[in-house]
Amino acid sequence: MSNTEKTNEHELIKDRIYYYLEKKDITINRLAQLSNIRQSTLSSIINRQGVPRVDTIHQICRGLNITVKEFFDFPPYNKIDLDTNSEEELMNYLETVSEELRTIQERIKQKK
Repeated sequence: MSNTEKTNEHELIKDRIYYYLEKKDITINRLAQLSNIRQSTLSSIINRQGVPRVDTIHQICRGLNITVKEFFDFPPYNKIDLDTNSEEELMNYLETVSEELRTIQERIKQKK
């Protein structure tokens, strides 16, 4: 994996953590407690370019009360093949993406 790919993976994971922090209205410190990981470990994931280990992601998901599948259920990890997915699956996907876009828009507004 190249450095660019690692950076992209890091940004995707970091953004996903922030998405769930906002969705569940919890802080990074609270997530660390719920996940049973050190706050410094979580801060390192957020602030550095490293990609967390699978077991750390699993602990974060437990703390968020979601599955690893739910954590990675966003593009590019869940690319959809429009030819093979049912209409219901596509509608569920669009609903999820719409919710995530609203959350991102709110984050952008708050930063201004």
